Formats: sequence, structure tokens, C-alpha cells
Amino acid sequence: MQPNAAGWQMDPAERAVCDDLSKLTAEEQQAYYLETCEDLGLDPATFPLRWIVVDGRLALAAETSLAQQQKTN
Repeated sequence: MQPNAAGWQMDPAERAVCDDLSKLTAEEQQAYYLETCEDLGLDPATFPLRWIVVDGRLALAAETSLAQQQKTN
């Protein structure tokens, strides 16, 4: 991980293979969420992603607002 304004940053390759986000601290999870929204051109204030548990692993899933934002971009 590389430092950024939040104090850390995953490069896109690391983010793509991160299989369990529960391994990140709460601060890292927040930064991960914000960086993912930024990378996808999404407004994090609209909560386009949500945290879910799949097979015991924490992950991000798209909300319907993500599709709506993608249509307007």
C-alpha cells in the first residue's frame, strides 16, 4: 500500500485481488470505498456501493444508484 491523503492507498491491481475487505481497518475501509468511487467516477455521497458479506468475506456491491449515475455520465 502507498500513502495518500487518507494515509494509505491500494493500487488498482491490489484492489482487484483483495478478497476480504474485513482485513482492512475501519479507516482503510472508508478510504477504500472513497477511492473506489473516485476511480469509477461515482459520487460517494449517493452511496452507490454497499458493504456485503459473501461466503464470510466482506466485499463491496453495487447499488441501483450506481447504475443511475453511470447512465448520466
